Amino acid sequence: MNFQTTDPYALLPVLVPDGCPGEYDSSESYEVGDTVEDDGAVYTCVGAAAYCNLYAPNLRNVGANYWQPTNSCSGVATPTVSPTFGTIQAGCPEEFDSGTAYYAGDSVSVTRDDGVSIMYTCKPWPASQWCSVGTYSPLSTVEACNGGVCWPEAWISNGACTGTFTPTSTPTFDPADIGGCPEEYEDGTQYLEHDKVSVTPAGETYGKIYQCKGWPASGYCGQAVYSPLNTEKLCNGDVCWPEAWVYVGGCTGTNSPTSTPTFDPADIGGCPDEYIGGTAYEEGDIVSVTPAGETYGKIYQCLGWPFTGHCGQEAYSPLNTEKLCNGDVCWPIAWTYVGGCTGTISPTSTPTFDPADVGGCPDEYVGGTEYDE
Repeated sequence: MNFQTTDPYALLPVLVPDGCPGEYDSSESYEVGDTVEDDGAVYTCVGAAAYCNLYAPNLRNVGANYWQPTNSCSGVATPTVSPTFGTIQAGCPEEFDSGTAYYAGDSVSVTRDDGVSIMYTCKPWPASQWCSVGTYSPLSTVEACNGGVCWPEAWISNGACTGTFTPTSTPTFDPADIGGCPEEYEDGTQYLEHDKVSVTPAGETYGKIYQCKGWPASGYCGQAVYSPLNTEKLCNGDVCWPEAWVYVGGCTGTNSPTSTPTFDPADIGGCPDEYIGGTAYEEGDIVSVTPAGETYGKIYQCLGWPFTGHCGQEAYSPLNTEKLCNGDVCWPIAWTYVGGCTGTISPTSTPTFDPADVGGCPDEYVGGTEYDE
């Protein structure tokens, strides 16, 4: 038997009579065990299927990790019947639409030229941010990701399907289960971590609740670009609100109003010293701020390094309402809100000492003296 070198990694036997399988096609969905022809050599997918779809077999230093060279070939193999699937799901999700905003867990289908429909599911964050980007579409054949198509970076192939899902009725909500809606979202509002807002789409009865994420994402919650109402795809080809907000669920009506909160001075204690701009505050220092016209104050604690240095700066003052940090106020970068207070911390009596208990005093400290350990 004659040998020829057609693969950069090995000498492979030429099997002329059988012909070659189909050429590697980056737009195809390959599974483990599939064989392809690439530059006259036959390869079998032996790695993770997603990488077989992503990397061409003859991509030096990469392809050989996922495709195993098995034979050389020439000619064309006898056509085989269309591939069959062990389980074909009854009903396909909606066809992929490049103009739709997809999120983690969303399912779509793509119908190939041979009439077979393949299902795909959008991967979890952070990969989900690419699901709505054209380059990462299951339809895209552009080899823009390390020499291969990009869709495996954002989507998971889930096998074949046929037909369509049976339409379901419009979802209904039991107001007793979903509760009232918090305040409507408003651009420019100073939202903080865990704040909840609602958005009621035009013409709909039920609203949607969103919760502001933790720092540093919370800095975007009040910005119009990151509004749950904004449908512009300005963040890597997708809408921006998932960067700042978490969807919580549905709501109807409004939350039952609660009475104005009251404080028991015995429970909340007195207020520490008032915040003074320019003071060299250290980690753990606490200050109070009493808004004009209010009886009770608010306590803030200076955060640890590397944020401590901002605690005395005017821009990061708990009193500063200017939105200078990514469109939001700056104080949460340097301070943590602790709670309410009233009055001042009760002074303690001057300490007294019993000379018999404390003993005498050592020599006074004298600068320049050489002291032993």
